[in-house]
Amino acid sequence: MLAPLPQGLSVTELFRGTLELAANITSLLETEIDGIGEEMSEAIGLLLAERREVLAKACKGKPELLLEAMDTASEDNVTPLTAQA
Repeated sequence: MLAPLPQGLSVTELFRGTLELAANITSLLETEIDGIGEEMSEAIGLLLAERREVLAKACKGKPELLLEAMDTASEDNVTPLTAQA
């Protein structure tokens, strides 16, 4: 389930903000971590940008939210098996 958009923010603005944040995180990683590949730094940058709200809450004293977000994400990716007759 998708979270509601912040008031006054369009989908385009939200997407643009996420991409800009991801690009800046990618640049930071490539500058600070020797030997990190472009593909890996982009994947990490996008992951952190997409989860910025839960990361902000985790940084403000609720680190357990990161694990809860992981549990929710893995539940969303599971397809139940059904018996075939």
